[in-house]
Amino acid sequence: REEHSAGASRLAVALCEQWFAPWLQGRPLMHNAAHQQRAPWQQFLRVRNEHWFHDNVVLLGDAAHTAHFSIGSGTKLAMEDAIVLARELTAESNSADGRRPRSINAAFERYEAARRTEATRADRTGSRAFRRRAGRGGYIDRSR
Repeated sequence: REEHSAGASRLAVALCEQWFAPWLQGRPLMHNAAHQQRAPWQQFLRVRNEHWFHDNVVLLGDAAHTAHFSIGSGTKLAMEDAIVLARELTAESNSADGRRPRSINAAFERYEAARRTEATRADRTGSRAFRRRAGRGGYIDRSR
């Protein structure tokens, strides 16, 4: 049964490599097929940035702060980031006199302040979960 599963996994990977060939640009598709002994993402890349915005560019989700896959919260955190960012931008665009926008940086600062605590909490939770399940791999810390 394991041989059949490994063969099906290789076929699925090959099909996905064909479908995504324009984006893969000749690189192999990363996968966790049953026949693979060690998945490359068992070395988790932790991203923590000192600031989540610069000028008019704002980071959210994994670009601003990673959440270890063991807790399954990456998409949830990114969606919550987007909601808070939209709320803060909307609030900032409504000036006191209704005619001119206020500071966009103030909106970015409030977004970052509002979300940093939750991102830090998710990072700690993921780190603990990973250590409990450890035995292989580890974190690669790329703090900025």
